[in-house]
Parts: sequence; C-alpha cells; structure tokens
Amino acid sequence: MQCARIIINKIANGDCVDRHCDVLLPIDVHDTGVKVEAIQCTAISKHSGSSIMKIVDPSGLNSDKLIFGPVKNKLGECEIMKVSKNNYIVIVTNNNCRLASIISESGCFLTSSVPHGPHESEWTIVGLNSEYIHNLIVRLKEVGYGVDVLSTNQMNMGPVLTSKQESYIRTAYEKGYYQVPKTVTLKDLEEEAGCSKSNLSVILRESERKIVTNYLEINRDSMNIGKNGKRN
Repeated sequence: MQCARIIINKIANGDCVDRHCDVLLPIDVHDTGVKVEAIQCTAISKHSGSSIMKIVDPSGLNSDKLIFGPVKNKLGECEIMKVSKNNYIVIVTNNNCRLASIISESGCFLTSSVPHGPHESEWTIVGLNSEYIHNLIVRLKEVGYGVDVLSTNQMNMGPVLTSKQESYIRTAYEKGYYQVPKTVTLKDLEEEAGCSKSNLSVILRESERKIVTNYLEINRDSMNIGKNGKRN
C-alpha cells in the first residue's frame, strides 16, 4: 500500500472548479478557530459527493452555530451530531464536487482532508501502489486542479505488535488499565498477565510506542503543528 500527502487547489484558470465541503457548514472554519477534517468521502454522481467530517471546537464558543439536525440549501446538505464535549461529526452532501468521482474512479481512498484556506486542502491518499497514486495526480491535473505533492511513503501493513505484546495490551485494555481514571493498576495485572510488574510495564510501554508510531506514520496531516507554529 502507498500513502501520499498532497495539497490540492480548486482554482483553475481563475475560477473555482469545485467547492470544499467545509463551505456547507454553518460556520466559517477559517475565522472561528475550529479544526475541521474530512475523514471519508464517496461519490454520489458525476458532480456530487458525500463526506463524513470531524469538527473540534477547542474553545467551545461555537456550539450555538453548530445547528443540529439536517440543514439544506442549494449548495447541498449537512447534518451535525455531537459525539463528545467540543467534538462533532458531520455528514455533508456536496452538490458540486467532481473530486469524489475522480477519487472513486482512481481506485484510491481519501483518508483525510484538512482545509488550508478558502481554496486549498491537504489530503492524505491511500492507494494499492505508487502507480495508483500517480494516476490519480495525473487525472487531477488534467481536469484542472492544482496539485502539490508533499510526501509519499510505503505503508507497513504487517502486524504492529508481537503476539505477546498484543496479548498483554489487550488484557490491560479489557481490565480497565487505559480507562480514565484507571480501574486497575500494574500490580493488579501481574497475575492475569503472568509476568512481573516491572516486565509488564516495559512490554506495555513498548507496545504503546509501536501503536503511536504506526498511527502517526499513517495519519500525518496538516493539523500537526511544528515548533515554528506553522503546519508541517
């Protein structure tokens, strides 16, 4: 499997080719300080698509603008659902989005889309191999979209953990070690896991490191902020 991060610009020859799904939201994501990310996208027809989006409102100041239930207009439709404090999921139907069809036809998958401005978004694309990614980029440019490739990398599809690590971390998870607050301690897990507290601590920390590293490799996107305060 191949993964690529690209910047896509919907301005072609001075005209906006498509609209971003975030413009269908009841808030201006560029002015309110919320974080928006498309996490799934599918084609409905040649010029329309549907996406699932995640909204995080760190300040909690925009809850009155996030209208619950379906909202329709000539541009499309969106429905917002609150999943936890300051976190929302939105299903958007976009009546002017050829991109969904192009992605679907390419055999690639859009796993993340983060707006960078009124006309640009950073995408994370996954394809069977580099040829799939290349063909998608060629097709996007043919249609008129601006594309800037940030990075490409081979995804490690093998097991992240050893069988022992998976067994221990599963036991810890099922017994409540990763709940907040914890319902068990390492001392409590000693007998269940069949190893000493010190060994169990080392195994769990190494397992956690592997899981986090694998997650970050697959889900690198522009919501990561560097030391200079700019998106990486």
